[in-house]
Amino acid sequence: MTAERYQLFVENFQGIAFQGDLDTLRPILLGGQVRQITGYEPEEFLAGQVGLSRLLARRDLPRVRQEMTRLLQDSEHFTDIEFRIRPKGGGERWVRLVAARADTARSHRFIQGAIYDIHGRKEAEAALRRSEQTLRQITDAMTDMVMLLDLDGVVQYVTPSVKAMLGYEQHELVGRRADLLVDPADLSELEQQGRQAQAEGRSYKVEYRCRHKEGRYVWLEATVDFVHEGDRPVSVVVGARDISERRRQRAHVEFMAFHDELTRLPNRRALKQQAEQALEIARTSGQPLALLYFDLDNFKAINDTLGHDVGDELLVELAAILSQQLRSGDLLARLGGDEFACLLPGTDPEQARQVAIRMSRAVRGTFTLREQEIALGMSVGVACFPHDGQSFVELLKASDIAMYQAKESGSRVMVYEAGKSPYTYERLRLEAGLREAVEQHAFEFYYQPFLRLADGVVDEAEALLRWRNRGQLVNAADFIPLAEEIGLIGRIDQAAFSLALWQLVRWQQQGLPYRLSLNISAQSVARKGALTELNHLVQHGGLEPHRLTLEITESALLHDSEEVRSALLELKALGVRLAMDDFGSGYASLAYLRRLPLDRIKIDRSFITHLGSSRRDEKLVRAAIDLGHSLEAEVLAEGVETFEQLRWLRENGCDLVQGNLINLPASLETWYPSQAVLGRLQLALAPRRPSPMG
Repeated sequence: MTAERYQLFVENFQGIAFQGDLDTLRPILLGGQVRQITGYEPEEFLAGQVGLSRLLARRDLPRVRQEMTRLLQDSEHFTDIEFRIRPKGGGERWVRLVAARADTARSHRFIQGAIYDIHGRKEAEAALRRSEQTLRQITDAMTDMVMLLDLDGVVQYVTPSVKAMLGYEQHELVGRRADLLVDPADLSELEQQGRQAQAEGRSYKVEYRCRHKEGRYVWLEATVDFVHEGDRPVSVVVGARDISERRRQRAHVEFMAFHDELTRLPNRRALKQQAEQALEIARTSGQPLALLYFDLDNFKAINDTLGHDVGDELLVELAAILSQQLRSGDLLARLGGDEFACLLPGTDPEQARQVAIRMSRAVRGTFTLREQEIALGMSVGVACFPHDGQSFVELLKASDIAMYQAKESGSRVMVYEAGKSPYTYERLRLEAGLREAVEQHAFEFYYQPFLRLADGVVDEAEALLRWRNRGQLVNAADFIPLAEEIGLIGRIDQAAFSLALWQLVRWQQQGLPYRLSLNISAQSVARKGALTELNHLVQHGGLEPHRLTLEITESALLHDSEEVRSALLELKALGVRLAMDDFGSGYASLAYLRRLPLDRIKIDRSFITHLGSSRRDEKLVRAAIDLGHSLEAEVLAEGVETFEQLRWLRENGCDLVQGNLINLPASLETWYPSQAVLGRLQLALAPRRPSPMG
């Protein structure tokens, strides 16, 4: 290499090229990026103005001197060392020295090599270490668990939180298949969702049971995502949290939605559900079916004399006695108070009468509770399908009538006979009047306002249907069951839907900001006329669909068809808001709700009544609020009667309330609460200030 080419190489070298005297450690030749790396001119080094002790960081000087000593002692030694220097401008900079001996024939010991600027790399490494340390601290502090799996499901990494969640140390799971921990009952669904999500290139959420090291199962809620290199998935990330307590709360809510809190027997809702299924089987098979209605004699006197606690104990013992008399397939339910009912599939009237006699005898006698002797008797009414009714409501009414006849006659047990019923003529007249009302559109709305707990504003009401029958205003609860029985519910729903839409249009024309909520059957929503009418008013009447909320009962959501679901989604797409009424958190309904974009759930008034006096009810309502919010829906509590209930609901995250505390259902002219009422409500919702007296 010519001198010119060597000089050109040195000047363009990406570092510092040097040759120096190994004994004095002074440079002889120096070139490259001297100024850029050290801040000094090359001449300052060549003139001895800057030496090794001045340039090197003090804490690295001993290491560098040691390395130079090795070069002095061993001519074959090659050094490659990283250390810090102190540039002329201040601070420190990391460099790398690569050098070797270059002795001459005259025994002069020289060193030659290069110094490279590695400060950027060192800073990046330090940042990476800090990031790794931060990540390690985060993962150590996490209560949720994160797993990294390969595509075969083998655990590559798991956070330390797995110890608290599943009882395993990290090393016990790394290298094992994660699906070995999954409950076999959940594995098939989990794998199916995983295959579908991977095929669609998306993440997914799933709930499943995972086996704890102790052998029990833990409910996990997991978000699963795929890590890609380009378009190819290479690994799986699972983020999971323990939702066992939430599942226990949900299971409790589900149980209490269909069971009586005191006796743990099925409640009226469960009885209705089971009876409707049994009736469908009976219609298909031609088999009989019976319903018994029980009522204790003089139970009110027992409560008044000995107290409700003793009365409750008596009901629990009675439930146990009656349950012992059941045959396989029978269902005993508590309807409320001292009233019970029993469903007897495959039982004709005479067989049902014998069962009723046996149950009545089992209860009759003297009970001793808290050292008090209680004489007890029970009256039983019997109604049978198909003679006494075609539906659950008809059979329940017939057995109730028979029970009162048994009580009045003192015969203990009475089988229903239509000719002896004092209600037959009244029912016929009511049915005729209802048919006439449908033809003449003799329905109107009363309105009950909703109060928003966040700001105390009222801008929405529920439209409650009323029937003006012979000058008397009849509540929907008193005629809707009959309408369902005789097939008029669809036409009544249609009339209510039209009334609601036109009322919203009138409010808009008047410049009023109110919204309206309407309870309607899922089947009525699916009729084509509903969508047609709504579209017409949107396009030609200026209707804003988001002002309308349709409330569908939980029972309807449990049993509706795909056609109904499609109609609900179409309404949702138009802007109509959807709500679920009588929220009871049934498991089947929750599975369905994951596919239905609800805007609101309404907690039934039966859950609200004992807020402030029943810790169990408070836990149920709090769980219902949490479940509603987990569905990304706002939560409304109905049946609010007291300021204590109002404040409790506000403090526990409920969004809206409805009830007589805000206003009774009222006509169009008087439904909006007065300023005085609103003032009291807003005062109750205001944060409580501490007393100046401490």
